[in-house]
Parts: sequence; structure tokens; C-alpha cells
Amino acid sequence: MNNETLEQLISPLVNKIYSFCYAIVPDDLLAQQLFVDGYTKFVLKDKKEILITDITDKEDRVSFKDYAFKRILSEIILLSKARTKTFMYKKRTNMDEFNVFYSLTMDSRIVIHLDTVLDFTKENIMEVFGLPKNEVVNLIFFAKNELLNIKQGQYSASF
Repeated sequence: MNNETLEQLISPLVNKIYSFCYAIVPDDLLAQQLFVDGYTKFVLKDKKEILITDITDKEDRVSFKDYAFKRILSEIILLSKARTKTFMYKKRTNMDEFNVFYSLTMDSRIVIHLDTVLDFTKENIMEVFGLPKNEVVNLIFFAKNELLNIKQGQYSASF
């Protein structure tokens, strides 16, 4: 596969990948850098796989896009965990729905975004995180529980 074919396959995923990066860090520049670095790591690590992959029919395209999407998200997760201190940001002064989301831990934001926004199955989340199913189920449970606790705290604080 050549660069042009790879770009054509990845370009429909750009908005989803960027929204994932922005869910991790609510800063446009940092999210863009995370996107570029995650994509670059994917290309460099999977160079052999990309070069030998022959896209001959629609099924091959769909399969490779799914593979590339999950691998890029995996690289972004690894990078974000390594850059946690870089991702400190100024909290919003007004409590809105996004502030509640960004009050969650990074892992919780990642899991909720994958589960809710990108509509990933537990199996897909397992692939992206590289974790067994029971750990993914725990991550989802604790992320939703953390979100609920923050929302309840916000609700009770408003009275």
C-alpha cells in the first residue's frame, strides 16, 4: 500500500480520532499534537504491515481501516499516559457538562469516550487498551461510577 492509499483510508477517521484526542486533553494544540504523534507512531511501528497490505476489495478496506483506527487510538492512549503532566490545563470556572467530563480521570474519560461517543464494544475497548475483558468491564464500571459521583456532587452542591 502506498502513502496515498493510506491517506484515503485514514482521512474519514480524522474527526473521530481528533475528538478522541480532545476528550483526553481539552486543548486544541495539545490534542492536534497528540493526534499527529499517535498517527506517526502507528505508521512507524506498523510500517511493514502497511507496506505489505494489499487492498483489493471493500472488505479489505474496511478491515484495514478498523485495524488502523484501533492501533492509532492505542498509540494515542500510550502517549497520553506518558504525557500526563503536560496535559494539566486550567479548569473552567463555570460548572458545565464539559467540566464534569474533564473532572474525570484520564482513563475514565478515555473509556467513556470509546464506549459512549465512538460506540465501541467491550471487545474493541479490549483491543485498544490491550487488557483482558474483566479489566475492561471494571474500567467501564468505575468510569461510569466516577461520572455519576461527580454529577451527584455537583447536583447536591447546587442546593
